[in-house]
Amino acid sequence: MRITGGEFNGMKLKFKHNKVRPTLSKIREAVFNMLGPSIKALTFVDTFAGSGIMGFEALSRGAKFVHFNDIDQRVLNIILENLQLLSISKDRYRITKRSGLKLVKHELYNNSVYYFDPPFGFKNMEELLEKFEMKIGNYGIFEFPLDKKYNFHYIIKEKRYGSIKIIMEKVE
Repeated sequence: MRITGGEFNGMKLKFKHNKVRPTLSKIREAVFNMLGPSIKALTFVDTFAGSGIMGFEALSRGAKFVHFNDIDQRVLNIILENLQLLSISKDRYRITKRSGLKLVKHELYNNSVYYFDPPFGFKNMEELLEKFEMKIGNYGIFEFPLDKKYNFHYIIKEKRYGSIKIIMEKVE
């Protein structure tokens, strides 16, 4: 698994977990193209971090801070190893272990991007979307299977990649 852009472009990260599917490189590039240079002023919240690749892409592209969150301690340990491998300063990231839904309910970042790529079969997407849409002034990027339908209220961009859909919202 390699970083596709920015300061750490081409760097290979450790990854060894069979139940996690890292975001494809073409989707990563599309997401960061959507954000453009504004990423440099934003905090990036990787709510279902898994491999952590989206947070690493954000750091590489200049995000001022990344919050990695997942419920699996094993993947969080690998994320920490990769942060150390890249010599990322501890003041540029935070790691928490809790559900993505609890994170959205209880954390409030301003001027942030919340990235949502829950595991397939995640049953609380509507509640997650509802809680996120209370976070005025933030961006939400949602990655989910094309066959799922959700009720988005603040869509600003939408893309499709095979069987995956990406929706970007800006809550106003």
